[in-house]
Amino acid sequence: NESVRFKTVHAGRRSYKTEIAKRTLVTEGMKIQGEALFFGAPTRDQAKRIAWEDLKLLALPVTKKVSESELQIKLISGTEIWVLGFDVPERFEGKRWKGGILTEVGSMKDTVVNETVMPAMRDTNGWLWLEGVPEGKNFYYELSQYAKLGDPEWKDYCWFTSEVLDPIEVEKERGRLDERTFRQEYEGSFESY
Repeated sequence: NESVRFKTVHAGRRSYKTEIAKRTLVTEGMKIQGEALFFGAPTRDQAKRIAWEDLKLLALPVTKKVSESELQIKLISGTEIWVLGFDVPERFEGKRWKGGILTEVGSMKDTVVNETVMPAMRDTNGWLWLEGVPEGKNFYYELSQYAKLGDPEWKDYCWFTSEVLDPIEVEKERGRLDERTFRQEYEGSFESY
């Protein structure tokens, strides 16, 4: 609930970071009128699989219109929620975005965030969540580190899967995986390989 514009969220797998993000997107869509919000993933198919059905259900009580072909929900507030894949960044360009969620950020190209999405957020004074499990120490790691430096527009969040799921199940994975992979996948740790 913190009113921070840019959030990096690198929590473990199955820790509900994406579920929280989807609920936030619909809630924010009802707080504003006539704007556009987005949920983006590395590919369109992945974005659709991760978010489309859930967003339609979450928004159902406040939905005015749904476009299955465009993966767009128009809310009664006049705000649109779009589900996008950033494998073709041009799908994002040309629209005024008030905010959004990027999931699986560690699997995206840095140019998607730095050259496509961030300029659009500056244009509208918009907000952005960058979430996902780390994929080594890439640009997502650098964004997370920047969020920890004290810029009041940025904040970094992390929590362990064991704080959400049955710790016994998580410990079974600890025993199966090497320590580095376990820390990355279940503790949201940025690891070098």
